Amino acid sequence: MLVERYHAAQDRLDELQKLRITRSFQVDVLECFMFEIKAIDTTLPLEFTDRFWNNLIDRVTVYHDGRMAFRFKNGTEVTETL
Repeated sequence: MLVERYHAAQDRLDELQKLRITRSFQVDVLECFMFEIKAIDTTLPLEFTDRFWNNLIDRVTVYHDGRMAFRFKNGTEVTETL
C-alpha cells in the first residue's frame, strides 16, 4: 500500500517536472520572439500584453517533439524548436 502511494507520488512528480521544463522552454521561445519583433522596428510600441498577443497570433501548435508552430493572423507561420 505504501509502495503504491510512493509510485503514484513519484509519477506525479515526474509529470510536474516535465511540465516545468516545457513551460520554461515556452518562456524562452516567447522571449526570443519578442526580441526578434523589437529588432524589426524600434518604433513599434512593444509592451507585451494579452491584447498584443491576441491581435498578432492566430494560433500556436505545440508538438510532442519540442516544436512550436506560431501562425500569425496574416497567414505567416514560424516554427521554433525547443
